[in-house]
Amino acid sequence: MVGCYYLINGMLLIILTEYLSYNCSVSAWIKLISGFVSVILGILVLTKLTFKNDYVNLGIKFLIRIIICLLAFLSQNRILMLLSLLYTRLFNDSYEHITDAPYHNRFKTEEQFSFGNLAEGSKYLGRCIGTLLSGIVLPFGVKYIFFLTFAFTLIQLAFAYRGVYLRKKEKNK
Repeated sequence: MVGCYYLINGMLLIILTEYLSYNCSVSAWIKLISGFVSVILGILVLTKLTFKNDYVNLGIKFLIRIIICLLAFLSQNRILMLLSLLYTRLFNDSYEHITDAPYHNRFKTEEQFSFGNLAEGSKYLGRCIGTLLSGIVLPFGVKYIFFLTFAFTLIQLAFAYRGVYLRKKEKNK
């Protein structure tokens, strides 16, 4: 799946400076602090904020991002765009282990390393495609990056919900 996270964050500094009119110093601080907070939030999520329901975890990771990106696209409001950037940056890595773990755990221990490598490789490919698409649509306006993020995240959420449904269906057999 295209790296929805990288549709926005692949060009975070360019978006902040050129399109949202923040100076370079403020943009760098936003990126630095949000990255630091993302790590702390990831630790908190893994220890305290994990829900037993996979649909809730996926909703927190993707559904809120879909809504914020759609609002940022439709309104073209700088504050909503900044919130969308920050939410995507903060919650992508935080919930990644929770939403990916059931698929890694399906494999035997000796096969998990191979699956992990394949999963990481596909993530990097998705990130490359996301950054490429950002570069292609950015000259048309920053709002289109939020639209692409909305569209690809919606597709990603549909696949994730389908995966959870199939896993639960398989488990009930």
